Amino acid sequence: MNNNSLKNSSSGKASTWFLFLILVAAGITGFKFGKAYFDNATLKSEVEEIAERHLLEEAYPLIENIIPTAQMYGINLKPKAIIYNINSRRDQIKVGFSYTKDIDLYVYKYPLKLSMQISKNMAKERNILENFKTEVEGSSTRSEQRKANAIKKAFGK
Repeated sequence: MNNNSLKNSSSGKASTWFLFLILVAAGITGFKFGKAYFDNATLKSEVEEIAERHLLEEAYPLIENIIPTAQMYGINLKPKAIIYNINSRRDQIKVGFSYTKDIDLYVYKYPLKLSMQISKNMAKERNILENFKTEVEGSSTRSEQRKANAIKKAFGK
């Protein structure tokens, strides 16, 4: 064997390891960014549930429930950062906020800016509840009253 073949084989191994390290770094980076976007999508669905419940139950606090939910995902929100609007009939809500999530890339923290806009229209659900309440209150026979009370009890209304 001559010296050239030894140099070529060792430089080939080095470039293979270098390529492998680049692929591993790209995989870790992709995982961290993917997790941040997945957390954002999961948080969005949880905020939608909180907004729906706030529309159906006035006593259920909106901001006081969004902030701890966001903290579970490592997001520190200030109450003033959450903007929401509820129409006069209380059947539509819009919630929005922006935040920055730091992606730890071991040698650098990348500030990823994310925002969330949610709009829920609960007119159909509100009409069903109103009709249900009317039916329960308007039940005439005793068996209808028992059925209505059992349904009322099951739904907690």
